[in-house]
Parts: sequence; C-alpha cells; structure tokens
Amino acid sequence: MAIGQGFVLVTPIQVARALSAVANGGVLVRPRLARAVLSPEGQVVRTFSPAVQGRVEFSPSALKALRRGLEAVVERGTGQAARVEGLRVAGKTGSAETPRGRPHAWFAGYAPAEDPRIVVVVLVEHGYRGGLNAAPIARAVLSRWWEGQRAGRREAGWAAR
Repeated sequence: MAIGQGFVLVTPIQVARALSAVANGGVLVRPRLARAVLSPEGQVVRTFSPAVQGRVEFSPSALKALRRGLEAVVERGTGQAARVEGLRVAGKTGSAETPRGRPHAWFAGYAPAEDPRIVVVVLVEHGYRGGLNAAPIARAVLSRWWEGQRAGRREAGWAAR
C-alpha cells in the first residue's frame, strides 16, 4: 500500500524513514519495528541495533524551522489529537487524495520532540483526515510507549503491543 498525491507515491515505511532523518538531524537510519525480542519471562532473546545508512544535509536553520513547524502541528494545529500529556510530540497530518474521492488519512510523528526516540506513522485507508482518524491512533501508540518509558522498561526493549 502506498499513499500519495497525484503521481507522488510513498509507503508508510518510507515516510517513517524520511521523518526519522528530520528527528535524527539528518542521519538516515534503517527502520526497525522493535529494539528486541523478549522471552515470555522477559529475557532478551535477540536485539536489533540501529543501522546508519546515510545522511541528508539540512542547513541548521532549515532543520530548526522544520522541527518547530512539526511541533506546532501537534501543539496547536491539525495534529492536536496526537498530543500526549507530559510528552512533546512533533508530527504532520495529511489527507492523500484517491481516485474515488475518499482520501486516506495519515499522521507521521516522533517523540520526544527535544530528544527523539520513536517515530510513528499511521495510515488509515479512506480515513478522510489525518487529524481526525490517524492522529488519535498515533496518540494511543505514543501513550503506551511513554508509559513504558516512565515505568523504566526502556532498556528492557519494551514496546507497545
């Protein structure tokens, strides 16, 4: 499944990779779905280390403006439904047009905005508006992740289920 506008098509994983470059100051990291696999007893069975795959050059002023804009979308724009109490979230909502006039809704974001640790991309096929249908799903994922961070499960490879 790809989302796009006109002749521009991207997959959610491509959006995640691009957004992670913004979150990481231009460093392109191979996307991963998990940091580790745990046994039923909670022991780490396998880990997945981040792999750097390149760099996107941003001027410092452009990167700063982009990050501020992404934070503003969640703080006071169309992405307010992705806000999580106690966590600064940055992101972008979108509606990708479809031939039948039923747009796909999406939200792409990262958190914490000041020291990004997670990127979330949500696509709701025919969901109409990203702020209405995709951002609340992102909030649920980020909230669950944030609960784990606050509970000290960060190093154990805890992930939202």
